Amino acid sequence: MSQAAGPSGRQPVREAEPGAPVPGAPVPSTMRGPLAGLADLATALRDPASAASTFVRGLTVGLLVGAAIVGSRLWRRRRRRRGA
Repeated sequence: MSQAAGPSGRQPVREAEPGAPVPGAPVPSTMRGPLAGLADLATALRDPASAASTFVRGLTVGLLVGAAIVGSRLWRRRRRRRGA
């Protein structure tokens, strides 16, 4: 749907739709992207006694232990295949 050019040769400026985000304006919390929660998480983790900080520390230790176990099994399986 093209609009006719005005006397200056330019296209007329369209009005923004109601409720459309304005470029440069703060984004409401209901419209935040998937990575916007990282700032909230970083704020929560600044306090070492917070529940979120304790949870993330426990999760990290669990991930490291799990990775060590999986790596050990893969390494053992690889050595067994080469030795057989």
